[in-house]
Amino acid sequence: MSRSEYRGKTDKLRIFQINTRKLVGARDELINNLSPDDWDIVAIQEPALNKVENIQVTRHWQVFYPCTKPNDNHPKLRATTLVNARISHCVQINVASSDILAAHLDGQRPRGQRPQSIWLGDFNRHHQIWESEANSNLRSSAEKITPLLDLIVEHGMQQLLPAGIPTRIENKSETRPDNVWATEECNTWPEWKPNTTDHVPIVTIIDTEIERSSEEAWPNYKRTNWEKFQEGIETAIKEDRTLSLEPKTVEELEAAVDALTGHIQNHLQATTPTSRTNTFQKPWWTNKCKEAHRRKCRAYTESRRWRATPEHPSHQTYRAAQEDMKQVRTDPTSQDQRHAHPVRGGESGSSSRGILPPPPSLGPVQPTRRPHQLPEWRPYTVERIRRAASHLKRDKAPGPDGIPNAAIQEALPSIKTVLTNIYNAAMRLRHIPKQWKVSTTVVLRKPGKPAYNVAKAYRPIALLNTLGKLLSALMAEDISYLCEQHQLLPKSQFGGRPGRTTTDALHLPTCEIKNAWRKGKVVSALFLDIQAAFPNVVKPILVENMREKGIPETYVQTIEDMLTGRTSRLKFDGTHSELRPIANGNSQGCPLSMILYLFYIAPLLEIANREDQRTIGFMDDTTIIAIGSSFTETHSTLKEMMERPGGVLDWSYRHNSPLEISKLALIDFTRSTNKRTESTALTLNTHNVHGVSTPAIISPSKSYKLLGVILDNQLRWNKHEELVHARAVKWTALFSRIHRTLHGLPIRMGRQLYKAVAIPRIQYAADLWYTPPHASTNETKRAGSVAVTNKLQGIQRRATIGITGALRTTAGDALDIHINLLPIEVSLGLACRKAAARLASLPNTHPLSKFVKQMWKGKVQRHNTPLHYLFHTAGIDIASMEKIDPSLKNPNLAYPFKLTIDKSRELAIERDKEISTQDVAIYTDGSGMEGMISAAAVLYRNGRRVKTVRCLLGTDTQHTVHEGELVGIALGVHLAKSIPAKVAKVNISLDNQAAIQSITHLGANAGQHVVARIVKELESLRAGRNRRNATKSSKDQLSVQRALRIEFTWVPGHEGVQGNEAADEEAKKAITEGASGLSEHPKWLRKPLPSNLSAAKQECKRLAKEEARELWSNSKQFNRMSKIDETMPSGRYLKLTDKLPRRDAALLIQLHTGHIGLNGHLNRINRADSPWCPHCGERNFENLTHILYICPKYREARREWERSLQEKTEDLKEVLGSEEGIAETLKFLRKTGRLRTRRTGKEG
Repeated sequence: MSRSEYRGKTDKLRIFQINTRKLVGARDELINNLSPDDWDIVAIQEPALNKVENIQVTRHWQVFYPCTKPNDNHPKLRATTLVNARISHCVQINVASSDILAAHLDGQRPRGQRPQSIWLGDFNRHHQIWESEANSNLRSSAEKITPLLDLIVEHGMQQLLPAGIPTRIENKSETRPDNVWATEECNTWPEWKPNTTDHVPIVTIIDTEIERSSEEAWPNYKRTNWEKFQEGIETAIKEDRTLSLEPKTVEELEAAVDALTGHIQNHLQATTPTSRTNTFQKPWWTNKCKEAHRRKCRAYTESRRWRATPEHPSHQTYRAAQEDMKQVRTDPTSQDQRHAHPVRGGESGSSSRGILPPPPSLGPVQPTRRPHQLPEWRPYTVERIRRAASHLKRDKAPGPDGIPNAAIQEALPSIKTVLTNIYNAAMRLRHIPKQWKVSTTVVLRKPGKPAYNVAKAYRPIALLNTLGKLLSALMAEDISYLCEQHQLLPKSQFGGRPGRTTTDALHLPTCEIKNAWRKGKVVSALFLDIQAAFPNVVKPILVENMREKGIPETYVQTIEDMLTGRTSRLKFDGTHSELRPIANGNSQGCPLSMILYLFYIAPLLEIANREDQRTIGFMDDTTIIAIGSSFTETHSTLKEMMERPGGVLDWSYRHNSPLEISKLALIDFTRSTNKRTESTALTLNTHNVHGVSTPAIISPSKSYKLLGVILDNQLRWNKHEELVHARAVKWTALFSRIHRTLHGLPIRMGRQLYKAVAIPRIQYAADLWYTPPHASTNETKRAGSVAVTNKLQGIQRRATIGITGALRTTAGDALDIHINLLPIEVSLGLACRKAAARLASLPNTHPLSKFVKQMWKGKVQRHNTPLHYLFHTAGIDIASMEKIDPSLKNPNLAYPFKLTIDKSRELAIERDKEISTQDVAIYTDGSGMEGMISAAAVLYRNGRRVKTVRCLLGTDTQHTVHEGELVGIALGVHLAKSIPAKVAKVNISLDNQAAIQSITHLGANAGQHVVARIVKELESLRAGRNRRNATKSSKDQLSVQRALRIEFTWVPGHEGVQGNEAADEEAKKAITEGASGLSEHPKWLRKPLPSNLSAAKQECKRLAKEEARELWSNSKQFNRMSKIDETMPSGRYLKLTDKLPRRDAALLIQLHTGHIGLNGHLNRINRADSPWCPHCGERNFENLTHILYICPKYREARREWERSLQEKTEDLKEVLGSEEGIAETLKFLRKTGRLRTRRTGKEG
């Protein structure tokens, strides 16, 4: 049998046997050539072990040693066995010998047949039964050969290796010390002899099936050959005639989807390699596995440290840790007993049923009368498809068809027309293809659950086919626009809507509560917990809710068909279930899932119908609020809202959304001690599944965690500050594990990791719970969140010590300034200022808008809200801030212009040469200079400059250059409207690609009002020009006349393009000489523009940097550091340490700060008995200056240092602040040996 015939076979047991004669070269050659795809068992005789009596292999092998350890009779281990890690059940059998190793494998055998055995190894016995005729003189003595022959006869073993085949070749002498016996016959095959051993390997292949763990291979799309893929798709689409036209029937639609999917799958398979899942990504990798692996790693580190001492006990500890790790992985009794397999089912057998619940037995849904008709669906265009595909995330997991988003984006030039036809056909036919209704439901464990044998402990995520998800994304965009434009959803719903955040959903209840407190009232809030919100959605109710809101029937019926006839496979721990029908629920993972659930839960948020009632929601996290004079009154209101017909409990039953009664939380909000004593439990009459009424008693809680923020009953935020502090301590402790003085991440990477992971978690909802420290009215002490600021600053100090490698006594502000990290006080203040700027830009339709306007006016005497403190400290002027409205983004808007951006500057310049000679060519530009922002536009007719208009927007604290570019475009459109003659085409050129692209994205971005004006003016320009042409043309001419064409073209700046240079010059003139007359501007530009949100945020950053610089200038460390680097705070130190190894970077920060392992500093922190230099005696204080310039001990090293740096040695800015000086200084210090640290990396 050849090697290729048995490679990867699961129905064969493949055994490789070799004697390495204790040769290291033979061992290394063997291990390097072993592949788990080739062999199941590798039996090694006389292995070459290391000093600690073991052998190191890759993770693909399990290593077994003889049970009896070496002793006086057996000083060395003479056998070891490697078993493929994919073999699930392999148990070692205890044999009292250091030469013999036995193991038991579970395999497939016919019923009634006894277990089979195989013996193999270097028996070192000679007999005529197996020796060749040439070795007839070789005979082992009777006392040695008889026991072996007796065992063979007793157990009915057969010799597998045919007689006469030698297994050892030495000096032309061929002998047979190695043998193989088994209870059944099988073929044998000797080959693969290592170069350094004289034993010939023996390969045994047994026809038996051994249970192996499946290591699932998955396509690695990051290594796909996309060029080859694109070529194949382009050819296949051109040759397939079924994809050339839009499908007219359901059958044609199904065929087109099948054909397109097949082409993409075939070419993906041909161009994509595969990879395998890492062990640590397996769901069965439990906490016990993690702890055992951690103990093994620690034991390995200690064992390796003592590798030169074989008798050290750390080696035995490492072996024990290895065995413990192996037992935890293979012994099912050691696994987490709380874990149940949701695909196969746990003890209850209901896990999978709970993940895909059946529909409830509810009564028929009553059809509702539709309100006013909303705009109907408009066919999708190729540009709309291209724009939607460009927003896809490339690395999202694909669905059952295996097509990732990256494949759609790469194939889009060839399939965009096909996709447009398919999507339009699906909407017209109101039919979703069958392929797109099949999904894979990945079952994820929710962290921190007490038990995992119930379905609610898992989160099902649907992996849908990406071609269908793109259509879902298009529909979701359309429906979201309709909801925002026509205010279809409850105003108090914050989840899944553009322009709304979790902090908005937290600000609203705090404002309502404190408003009630000012009126002398109290507030009670009941926080609802809805079980399995998405899986329990009932399709008929969802459809009727959408119809009740007036959603066009095209969307409603298409979504209804999408939710009909769905099937899914559950996937958990590499196990796939059979296809199961989905008759209920909303696929969590579909782009439509969020907006559909908002329609489903909308009736719940509309329950509040009185002035003393509020409902606030963020997706399924819903809070009902009651306001009253006493808690008795508020509790009565809550009870009425819960129990009345059409109330919360009624909604819960009718919408198949049961409440987790045990998780309902009640908080009575008040700061009055007297009223707090009136707080009692709330009793609700709930009904179980059988309709039996059961009372539920809900006791008031002191706090509740909502959307990651802890609300306490007095809104003091102390509990949440403790939570933030605990989070910060946790993440800082994790940083200490990857940073050491002598090893760890580079400084820049550590800083980046800290800013990306720890800082966002600390800053979350800071505008709610944090008040930046500021001077109080009596000026005796600072007001604000001073205490928590000091705690967090101390935590950041510990993090920066780990990042830089500084000593633990180093001042935190010195470390912050070195790595250009904002102090925590400034960082949190910056987060609050940015939040204030965003809140100031909220439109009037936002629920917080009225509160922002009230609280911006100033603080009140009692019960100030977080918004009061926010605007009091931020200094944001909401009156002049632009308002950003998410409802302006119409995805179906057909833009009356074309965008052209060439791939290279050379092509753009060549194109401009043609444009400049056209009838109408307009060049625009925006400029920022001397703290001002301006814009200009220049009109050319047939290559001749005709007209210019300039505009001065204002200061760069209120406007940005990007906004100036947009205003320049608006001026260009205004010039085009002023042309009296008939023109066929208008070309507007500018050198800012972002500005060109932004005019097609009327989203919730800064400068939105300018983009909206540009689009409106363009529509007016085209409509007015077409009407003018129609009045001047005859009917015959109208039949052939083309509409006005408008094109925006990118032209590279500062390349000598005449029109662009003229526009740039005019924009700068607007700053130096002033703007054009107001009569030359559009009407909306004749009054000051509102402040730009991006400019406001940039100003916040600038103020934060100034504040950090001021704090640093007042620091005790400032004078010392300024002698080394005057530019701090800056990124200069990071650049200096980028090329330094970790050891040198840690030493450099110690040199900069003076906190270093010299006696002068060590004595100050009680780590040295004397501050004097050990070489110079008393009165010679040992510090950096003494080492560098004075100590005679280092005279020779100092001469070479001075020779290299010459006069630069007298300037610390050169010695410790330049690349050359740092390199030579570190070289000098290494030669002295004075600052040589131990390999442990500890201080001193």
